[in-house]
Amino acid sequence: MHRVVASLLMSILCVVRVSVGYAATIELFDVEWNLDGMITTLGGSTAVDISHFDSSTGLGTVIVKVGGPGPHFVGMVVDHEIDQLGPGGFTNEFGDVQGTPASGRSWEIDSPGFPFGDIFLNLEAGQLDTTNSIPSTMPDDVAMALGWDVNLGVGEIAVVTFFLSDHTVLSGFALTQTDLDSQVTIAFTSSVAIQSAPEPGTWLLLASGLAGLVVCRGRWRKRCS
Repeated sequence: MHRVVASLLMSILCVVRVSVGYAATIELFDVEWNLDGMITTLGGSTAVDISHFDSSTGLGTVIVKVGGPGPHFVGMVVDHEIDQLGPGGFTNEFGDVQGTPASGRSWEIDSPGFPFGDIFLNLEAGQLDTTNSIPSTMPDDVAMALGWDVNLGVGEIAVVTFFLSDHTVLSGFALTQTDLDSQVTIAFTSSVAIQSAPEPGTWLLLASGLAGLVVCRGRWRKRCS
């Protein structure tokens, strides 16, 4: 009898909590970059500028620079938890795609690895599969990834900007992650600009940063409960 009463009380509390409203939190659970096959995480490379990126919420701007003649791949994957302490936990989210990707841009929305997703493996291979595996009809734990394939000439450098926000993107290509209970959405966008290569001294500093990349996946496995 006591268990029945306790269960009823918990149900009432959950209903009251949802009905009166509450502030949903956004937390960054994991993040990773691929720079020409070199894998890095937060603080792993001077080529990744995170000075305007909030490592707690996973919102803000990240700027990545690569240079040298020939083909290059730059990609970023993020695993956010929206309203993790809410009624649905972290497995009641879904992804969506807005707009049409530009030439050279790849993307993916998938589970971050538990129990079946391959989005981190695909980013590390430089082969995002351009599919949304977590639509609104199949909510789960969501991770998002964007990548760029660029071909540079002599004296050129690619400046890739990644931007994550909890505001709606009104136009252009974007990936979104939405929590069903709170209806909070994260938008993930990216752009690339080709610029002239920096002066030799600056180029040496950039090269040393790339050489110092550490393969630091540092991913925690998802909670099994």
